Amino acid sequence: MEASKFGVIGEELKAHMSDKEIHSLSDLSKLRPEIESGSWFRGQRNWGWSLAPGILRPGVGVGKEKTMLKAFRRNACFSLDQRPEGDLEWMILAQHYGLPTRLLDWTLNPLQALFFAVADKNHDTEDAALFVLDPEGLNRQVLGTGSYPVFLSEGDKNYKSYDSKIRDRETSHPLAVIAEKTFSRIKAQDGAFTYYGSDNYDIDKLDSSCRKILIKAGAKDLIRQELTFFGVNEASTYPDLDHLASQIKSEYADN
Repeated sequence: MEASKFGVIGEELKAHMSDKEIHSLSDLSKLRPEIESGSWFRGQRNWGWSLAPGILRPGVGVGKEKTMLKAFRRNACFSLDQRPEGDLEWMILAQHYGLPTRLLDWTLNPLQALFFAVADKNHDTEDAALFVLDPEGLNRQVLGTGSYPVFLSEGDKNYKSYDSKIRDRETSHPLAVIAEKTFSRIKAQDGAFTYYGSDNYDIDKLDSSCRKILIKAGAKDLIRQELTFFGVNEASTYPDLDHLASQIKSEYADN
């Protein structure tokens, strides 16, 4: 197995990054020399949560996947100006509206990932996490090459190869994929995904291509303020009128 582009000292560097803490955007900036170009990012509100897609979390399960996606397609089409083409586009759309799927969201923008980690004030007493992923290193372990980008499309040869492996139960390893920016949320969030088979695989614990950085609970409010200053907020993340109104309310209601 080839080493990820974090190098032969991948595990040592991973442990080193796990010792880092983010208290402000300046702390993130200081980590820049240790974060490879082309990395993906994910923010989670609670440090203890694993990197599991919705369909593989407790209470859901892959056995319900097709049924839920069919129900979503049947009922969502009346509300759409643009109808998705094919099963994978429907899965992407459903993911962005909260339906459990085998996709796990990532972003190419570290500020966007920080927003997801700190946005919900109901979790302000909990330490959060910023994950840093090397998508090429992740894909190298399942495809044998550092293929990137892999498009989440039936026409992409690397995706087809991976899909065949998970159908034949040859791997439980997730694949780093990107999708065409067909939907506004993917574009606004600089979105990308890890695509899973039928089994969970905790990238953070098992893969040297992923690192985890601590965001202290007491720092969340300051980070929110800094992100708002730089234009990363609810309205920029979710480009619809409901979230625009919510963002404006949060800015002015307490003043």
